[in-house]
Amino acid sequence: MTGVIVRGAARNMVLIVGKACALSVLMMSLSDHMSSIAGMPYVDPASFALCAAIALAMMLLVRPMKKRLVRIGFSMATLVLMLVWCGLVVALWGDGPLEADASSVILLGYATVGRITTLLMNAQWNVHISLSKVSESARISSASIMLAVLVFICSYFLEGLFALFLLVAASLASCILNIVMEVSVSSNDDSGYSYANVRELDDFASVSDEAAKRTRILFFGSRILYGILLGAVVGLSLYAQPVHVHEVPIALFCVAALTLGIVGSGFFFLDGRSSSYVIAVLPLALVLLVSTCFFSRDIAQMTRVFVVMTEVVWITQNILQLPSYRKMTKLDPTSFAFVEYAFQIIPFYLVAWLFTSYGDALHMMLAAGESLAIVELFGLACLVVVASIAIVRHIVRYHPAPRNDEESFGSEALMADTAAIAAMADEYGLTPREREVCGFLAMGYSRPYIAKMLYISPDTAKTHTKHIYAKMSVDSQDALIGLIRGDGRRQR
Repeated sequence: MTGVIVRGAARNMVLIVGKACALSVLMMSLSDHMSSIAGMPYVDPASFALCAAIALAMMLLVRPMKKRLVRIGFSMATLVLMLVWCGLVVALWGDGPLEADASSVILLGYATVGRITTLLMNAQWNVHISLSKVSESARISSASIMLAVLVFICSYFLEGLFALFLLVAASLASCILNIVMEVSVSSNDDSGYSYANVRELDDFASVSDEAAKRTRILFFGSRILYGILLGAVVGLSLYAQPVHVHEVPIALFCVAALTLGIVGSGFFFLDGRSSSYVIAVLPLALVLLVSTCFFSRDIAQMTRVFVVMTEVVWITQNILQLPSYRKMTKLDPTSFAFVEYAFQIIPFYLVAWLFTSYGDALHMMLAAGESLAIVELFGLACLVVVASIAIVRHIVRYHPAPRNDEESFGSEALMADTAAIAAMADEYGLTPREREVCGFLAMGYSRPYIAKMLYISPDTAKTHTKHIYAKMSVDSQDALIGLIRGDGRRQR
């Protein structure tokens, strides 16, 4: 058991550092800080179109990714592409040999390869995160987000060669750690995080085909909508004219709005339903308050920072929910996160291409400089606040608080629990629907979450729970879990 705990802790550390490095590079890309570091424009409308086409073509790899050699080869190909991109960045930086004669083709390659490698890094790390236990997702999310933001902020402090070194180091470190993680998982079928073990666990999840189909529509549909929104905002923010206003009133207004939003989200915890997932809100609070004060150079710059903060809010909830929705969608663990990332990144690239190609004309039609920039800025501030509150409410309402003894139960324990539930269903006369509800209760899920999974009303889930408690002579969910797991251990 000690060996498993140490191995799991080491895995989570690699996961946090690798994902944080990939996220920091993504933040530099979204904020267009990459242009300042490399000394060359990173925004090229044609690069967005090429990236959309490449991302769409990569969907053909979903089935082959089930094979171990394909996954390892894919991670190594990402490292090779990253080495090529880092070479271009170094060559184009400052007075490098290519800087003076940089053609449009070279600049297009520099922007396209950079965006594609950033896409590949984050998609592969999402795959590894989706294999984690639900109880680990809060720690992984909060730690990786905080570390990524720290690297992102450091990139603003550093200048010249130091900033370039940080960018290259974060990019290469993420790719190398990804190879280490993939080789480790693919070569160790006995690990609790192996694809085979996770696939076996998912096979025992009590998710109907109808529920899985509905969840896929809602889950992937939300990714498409987010990709469209982010692409439009990124495209418009790049054309916002610098408007130098007095920084303090603007910064204070944003801080006040965000503080009210964060404090307001606390009211959702007054009924005692808060779980350990609330830790994910802490880095958001810190990041939002610090960033709005620190990077308020002008309206356009602040808008780009809020673009990054919007992505931070999204990624926080996304990392939290990847392990849960892997089960809920009933997709293969090798392809779930890959498909999830594609559904948001392809619309993002397409919309960003449209807005970067024709955004200047749209700006001239809508408004001039200052007024549109201010609307964009405050619109993003409100979006971040509303999204943060909605995400916190969703997590508290639908996601279970991880149990202290969860880590001690693997696939064998789950199979024993499933067998125990089946036996008890016959013994206590549970109906088929009550058996489904009992299975979710045994895994620690809340009634609202069960209602969502089974597409029934919360009142119906509450009624089924009462009937189960009455038939099995228990008075709480903990007592029910103890009864089932006690019977499961006896069967083992």
